[in-house]
Amino acid sequence: MYCVKCGQKTELSTAKFCTRCGAQLIRRERKAIAPPQGEDKASALLMLLCFFFPVVGLILFITYNSEYPQKSKSCGIAALIGGCILVFLAIAVFVLLVVSIAAYRWYWF
Repeated sequence: MYCVKCGQKTELSTAKFCTRCGAQLIRRERKAIAPPQGEDKASALLMLLCFFFPVVGLILFITYNSEYPQKSKSCGIAALIGGCILVFLAIAVFVLLVVSIAAYRWYWF
């Protein structure tokens, strides 16, 4: 324990006053952090929402991070998978569109 006035380390844990400056020592007890009130389980409905709307999953990942770590993790994973599939499908549609336009031009011209 240290004195808040002079910074002297107090050897006795039961001391009420600082041996160097005489200031009163204040004890600060550590309080246990209470667990969150709600359940911290990943729900299938929430994961589907995050899968089909990755932006919502990212927002929920950020907001649930400190209070509900399991929900946060499941929202983040679902959003990541949904986002990757969305990007893959967008690239596939673009490639198919370019190939079909090239085939159409080649066939008719």
